[in-house]
Amino acid sequence: MKIKLLKEERQKIWEKMRALNEKAEAEDRDLNADEQTTFENLKAEFRAYTARITRQEELDREEAGLRASQIVTPGEMREKPGEEQGTPENRELREAFVRYLRGHSLQPQEWRALQSDEPASGGYVRVPLQVVNELIEDLKSEVFMRKICRVIGPVDAEGLGACRKTAGTSTFAWGGELSEPTADSSLKFGNRNLKPEYMTGLILVSRDLLLTGTVIDVEQLVRGELAAESGELEEQGFLTGPGDALQPLGVFTASDNGISTSRDMSTGNTTTEIRPDNLIRNKMNVKSQYRARGQWLMHTDALLQVMLFKDGEGRYMWQQGLIGNEPDRLLGRPLTIDDFCPNTFQSGLYVGVFGDFRWYWIVDGLTMQMQRLVEKYALSNQDAFLVRRKVSGAPMKEEAFSRIKLG
Repeated sequence: MKIKLLKEERQKIWEKMRALNEKAEAEDRDLNADEQTTFENLKAEFRAYTARITRQEELDREEAGLRASQIVTPGEMREKPGEEQGTPENRELREAFVRYLRGHSLQPQEWRALQSDEPASGGYVRVPLQVVNELIEDLKSEVFMRKICRVIGPVDAEGLGACRKTAGTSTFAWGGELSEPTADSSLKFGNRNLKPEYMTGLILVSRDLLLTGTVIDVEQLVRGELAAESGELEEQGFLTGPGDALQPLGVFTASDNGISTSRDMSTGNTTTEIRPDNLIRNKMNVKSQYRARGQWLMHTDALLQVMLFKDGEGRYMWQQGLIGNEPDRLLGRPLTIDDFCPNTFQSGLYVGVFGDFRWYWIVDGLTMQMQRLVEKYALSNQDAFLVRRKVSGAPMKEEAFSRIKLG
């Protein structure tokens, strides 16, 4: 079923839930036992349709990627739309990489071109930059945060230094032409280093598929598996990562190096529920220049709590997007459901965030290494590809975000 039809069916369920709620409100009472049972059943259906919509959106993105692929023969390189193939040497490097994936013999000069120049890497090969760039594009369909955040790289550096204002100036004042200004000592800047750290994964591919004479693009096959496998780990890191020496710093992680507790808003919430006033407070807690680009990010369970809230004018805060892939909206701003967001409704915990995600930076490292393991999975007729790539992420301006916290 297409997304539009799925959203229309979900809208019907929401209308039924709204009717039950409004009937009880008109009579100034709570739902009775039968109504409560009906409401809970409708809520379960709403949750199921939301999950189907999310899956369909992912499938649509995958289908778009598959359309770009085509059957190729060994040694033939597919021209990627809009891709600069570069020099003949670059094209040969990429062809050598495909032969490496298939397990074909390589010439000594091809090995030298692919071999990592890091002595400690042993048998690893360096993945061509074009392939790294295309993997990053593939990850956009797997990792929602990559769609809304600022993505930098791949960069050939140990880390990316980012300047961060930690205290502002307050010395400007009205005065005459010859008025003497007051010297300021409050303006301070700090430096945050975004250092891409290694992610490691193992991809298993059927040897028959790799060695067949005419098959789908083996490079795209391996790249697609790599994007799918590493995408989930990335999403978790960008949302809830601890920001230690090995992992990204997530938007739901309280840290003076990212979004501190000063950006938490719990006023109005109970210990287990979000309340309408708190949503308004969170939105207005972000300055107008960030609010204009702000988005909501929360778990399905949080949506189920807020979908029937009304503002001070009696209008529903949540509005479903029905046209194409138009996003749902909450208080007029886009709302995205990501089931990697926290969904434990207990006192003091985070259950959503509003902000301008351009100020969450994701940095991809230039280095990506791959090693083919032939013997380890020979009994199951598979070859394994051990992959190491670098990535990091962190919020750069905490004032661009406001987190929903339970009371």
